[in-house]
Amino acid sequence: MDASTNSTMVEDAAGIVDVNTSPEYNASIVKKTKLHFTVEALLNDPILLDVTKNPTLSEVDTLINLELGGAMRICVLKLDGTSIDVAVMNCALVKDLKLAIKKKVKDMEETMMGHRQISCQPSLQLIPPHFQDESIRAD
Repeated sequence: MDASTNSTMVEDAAGIVDVNTSPEYNASIVKKTKLHFTVEALLNDPILLDVTKNPTLSEVDTLINLELGGAMRICVLKLDGTSIDVAVMNCALVKDLKLAIKKKVKDMEETMMGHRQISCQPSLQLIPPHFQDESIRAD
């Protein structure tokens, strides 16, 4: 190999392969690979098991404060015997607790039932034929 070519050696499953690419491209691949492994390690961390799949900034802030003592975990026991664990800040209001419970219940329903799709087809069949050409207005 001469020094004028931008040639790099990359090791893959088959062995060492010569790849002719620019150094910027290789640096980008290395950064993406490091980021991927870092995110994978964070997602598998046992401390972060209570983080939701798509956390908001306030949820992350609450969980950080929970670890530092600035928030509390509340267990709500329902009448059917099930319980819901939510975390709220120490300075949270009842309104904040209600919102956290509603969000937790919504997340639990979505994970149990998956994505819900509502169909209007059965209700549209109940509209009398002389109204089908007119637009439906809200009262």
